[in-house]
Parts: sequence; structure tokens; C-alpha cells
Amino acid sequence: MMNHAEAVAKIILEAALPGAVMEFRSDQSNMEYGFHLRYPDGKVAAVEATSSMNQARTQTNARIFDKKKGGSHINAVLCKKSWLIFPLCNEIQKIREKADEYLARLEAEGIEKFDILRQHNSPECVRSICVDLGLHFGAVFSSTGAQPEIRISGVGGGGAVGATTATEAGERETDANKKKLGKAKTDDRHLVVYIDPSNGLPWTALTSFEPPSAFPNLPDEITHIWLVTEYEKADQFIVWYGSKREIWRKIIIPQ
Repeated sequence: MMNHAEAVAKIILEAALPGAVMEFRSDQSNMEYGFHLRYPDGKVAAVEATSSMNQARTQTNARIFDKKKGGSHINAVLCKKSWLIFPLCNEIQKIREKADEYLARLEAEGIEKFDILRQHNSPECVRSICVDLGLHFGAVFSSTGAQPEIRISGVGGGGAVGATTATEAGERETDANKKKLGKAKTDDRHLVVYIDPSNGLPWTALTSFEPPSAFPNLPDEITHIWLVTEYEKADQFIVWYGSKREIWRKIIIPQ
């Protein structure tokens, strides 16, 4: 039976490669890769699917990404700009209810970034949002949508985040999976890395940035890499892919 990462990998590759078929290999007891990928021309490739996640943060992130309670997006009613905020605590529902109001106060003061480490030298509105809502970092970002939005990041620590935050998380998975794919006798050997929302910063990078204009860093055993996650607001998968011959690219696939 396929796990979640494997089920997503099958959806993604069959959608991204029209006419291709992913055949699940149920017997993987001897460190075998997970799928045969049959291209339309009959050629066969090997595919392994894995997850990039942080188990310790899974419970808190389950609250953040619970669609029944609103997911990681908050409607921006008072805010005029889009914000990405990073929680410290588990009071996610309180953040959903109050973040728009507190962030609007920051905007009124001309503040576009806050950090709990600098709260004591900041205006009262910064101290309030850090203490009352349990947020340790937040910043305005450029949204692609017409309306401003507020996103709650998965718990993964604050700090600098950029496109390479996602690609490096995916590339770290190559060492753990190159042995499986190295056994394949096929020309093409794909690694699909599901970026779980629990892996906060890589997930944020994958859903907020464009991929870098660079080739992925791959060992000889792996020819192609795919990074994928679910973006619950739009009911779609966000996918970055690259290979030894192709720089990173981005595609969107409906769920």
C-alpha cells in the first residue's frame, strides 16, 4: 500500500509527463525503489518517493494546516499588505482570530517586519504581537494574488528564507535515497521529495518563492529530482523539478 509521499508522487509524475504511467512496486523489502515509470515511448525509469519532515513539529503544524479550522491562511480585512508570520506557541486559533487586527496596528506605525529578539527596543505594537499572540517573527511579502493575505508558517524556526531553503532540503534527501536508485539499471532515476508542511521553512520557500536559476546538486545515482507540496488555499500541488540537464523549473498541478 502506498504511503502519502508515494501517492502524491504518482499523481505528480503522471500529470507532469502526459502518457507516462507510474507502476507501484509493492515488494520493496530489499531496499528497492518504489516505482517503475513507463514513458509513452515504452522506455522505463526508476522512481523513489520520500518525505522531508520534522516529526517533533507535526502536531503543532497539524493545527496550523487543519482545513476545517481555516488552514494556514487568514483573511486580511484590516491589513493592506500581505504578511508571513511564524508562531512560537500552540494557540493557533487565537492567532487566526487576532492576527489581522495586530498586524494592522504595525502597518499603521509603518512597520513591515518584527522579531521577538528585538521587541524590547520596538514600539508597543511589536511587543504586543509577540507576547499576546506568541509570534516570534513576521514580515511583509509580495503576494501574487490581487488581495492581501496573511500566512501562518509551519513551525520550523524563523530566520532567513529563500528559494534555496527548499532546494537544499530536497537535496539533503538524495544521500538517504541514492543507494535505492543506484540499484536501478535504467537511464533515468527520479527522486520525488514531498515537502511536508511540518518542515516549516522549506515549505514556506516552496510556496512563496520561484525556484533558483541553477542546476540541482545531484549524486550520480539520481538524474532527476522533484520537490512537491500541497497548497491548501488553492487546492493545488506546487512542484519544482530539475535534473542533471535542466535547471530548476516550477509547475502547478491541480489536486
